[in-house]
Amino acid sequence: MHTTTALSTISRIIKIIVIVLLLFLIAFDIAPTSSERDTQQYIVEAGFQRARSQQIEKAGYILLYRPQEERVQAHYELQEALNALQQEMNLLQKNTDPDVQGNLQGSQVDYFALIVASQALLDHPDDPANSIEFNIILLHDRPFFASITNLVTILQQHASARMVQLLSIRIIIIVLCFIVCIFLILLDRYIYAMKEVHLPFIETLPTSRKLWAVFYASFFQAGKTGELVFLLNRFFSVLALCSLLFLIWFEIVPTSSQRDEQYIVNTGFQRERERIFENSAYSLRYRSTSDNIQAISDLQTTLILFRQEQSVLFTNPDPAVQRYLQTTQADYQALVQNIQILADHPNNVVTPIQFENILLHGQRFFVPMNDLVTYLKNQQQASDEQFMLDKIIIEGSCGVLILLLIFL
Repeated sequence: MHTTTALSTISRIIKIIVIVLLLFLIAFDIAPTSSERDTQQYIVEAGFQRARSQQIEKAGYILLYRPQEERVQAHYELQEALNALQQEMNLLQKNTDPDVQGNLQGSQVDYFALIVASQALLDHPDDPANSIEFNIILLHDRPFFASITNLVTILQQHASARMVQLLSIRIIIIVLCFIVCIFLILLDRYIYAMKEVHLPFIETLPTSRKLWAVFYASFFQAGKTGELVFLLNRFFSVLALCSLLFLIWFEIVPTSSQRDEQYIVNTGFQRERERIFENSAYSLRYRSTSDNIQAISDLQTTLILFRQEQSVLFTNPDPAVQRYLQTTQADYQALVQNIQILADHPNNVVTPIQFENILLHGQRFFVPMNDLVTYLKNQQQASDEQFMLDKIIIEGSCGVLILLLIFL
């Protein structure tokens, strides 16, 4: 009797520990770590930096080469992009990771050159010397863009490593709970058999065989007695194990949110490619031959990626996504056609019609792509919230089942 009482106490303590671990998992789901939030914010801000550099370049082209009626809006966009660029850089510099700091230090020369030259354009929009300032922007925009692209890659690698680490911790905790639950089932059966199953021959067995005899009695004899407590204990134990198996499956199998992430990335890239097309068209239209060589190279490289990303987006089965893509097809096809002509005939002069078509269809394509990014992010957030809720329900149910087992 003394032995079974001690074992019952141990069983209850272990069950409480399992419940605490499950509560820890629930807290894990509800409250992302500050590291997770910061890393995602840094990735977003670094991505914005690339967009700002392209905005600055485009605004510079308009201020220098386009009609007066377009310059007012370009001046406003340049001011907005410059302010955002500085704010985002200040946030990125708060990241203390050595890899991030090393990358930012390497981009500082280009960053400050962009800031100074852009501010000069804003302060003196009609100054003839603006061509010099714009040349500085063109000189430093490309290396800055490349450096920030590398920074995004570094941050994404860190985020992936962190996610794998957290996933490993979660799986270890769940597997540990699963193993402990199996042990508890065996322990509870043993305790129940010692208390309730009165088989005289058990007491006559040697100690080495008594344990197995008790387990046999608990699983095969006690179940036949029809004891409600025993049956409930077995039922709740099986449900708890199934819940833990579901949790392991949830952690291992990719979610729809993870699959949607690639669509979001590709849609974001589509916007960036369109900006590159516009800026390259400006260069081919207004700049010297030396600049045009790089512009043609950008068009040829970007066009291939642009088409690949569009093909990936069309694999998304969401009807709303398909509608977004269908609305852009006319502008997409016209944009690709005009860019292909420029890429195939690098020595030809860009006609005003070609140039205006690229700007027109590019802008028409950009707006729905921007809306599509917002839609996909909202869908991903909803999917993440539903997935988190499902996990919390399973974890909570498992905890309740184990709590019930304490009192059985």
